[in-house]
Amino acid sequence: MMQSFAIPIYTIGYNANIKELKALSQINEAAGINADTEDIVYHLGSLLNTWM
Repeated sequence: MMQSFAIPIYTIGYNANIKELKALSQINEAAGINADTEDIVYHLGSLLNTWM
């Protein structure tokens, strides 16, 4: 259903099933971020900069 709408879904997982979240976000070529890493601020900043 998400493929037919072509809406990208960006996921951020903290203490979650990261594989499933990344698979969900890859359906329409979005990004999945693991918030358990130390460089989460960098990853979020990069994601937001791509949309500005």
